[in-house]
Amino acid sequence: MTLYEFPSPVETVLTLVHDTAGWSLQSHLGTHPSNGAPCQVFDLPDGTPNGNGVTLTIPGYPAAIYHGVLYLDLPTGAGLVIDIWPPANVNKTLPRLVESGQYLAQE
Repeated sequence: MTLYEFPSPVETVLTLVHDTAGWSLQSHLGTHPSNGAPCQVFDLPDGTPNGNGVTLTIPGYPAAIYHGVLYLDLPTGAGLVIDIWPPANVNKTLPRLVESGQYLAQE
């Protein structure tokens, strides 16, 4: 089974770590079979369980670390459904919300 990801830039090597199966994979540059688009490819080991958690790391500053569920039986093949996203901007503080009548307002 193969998982295709499309980072920007496409040459970025990604890491995928399975929560329970005990493997860690690095992607390699390839092309998507249906449209020929360049992408990063993970060759998933035989016996990889369907519907289990994985962590996808995209290097950079700061590195983006996503957690998701790896599905092997989607109509398009393997797919990753993200359930934990990294912060959008680690150098920015979120506005404080305060009660304003029956609503919340930014302070």
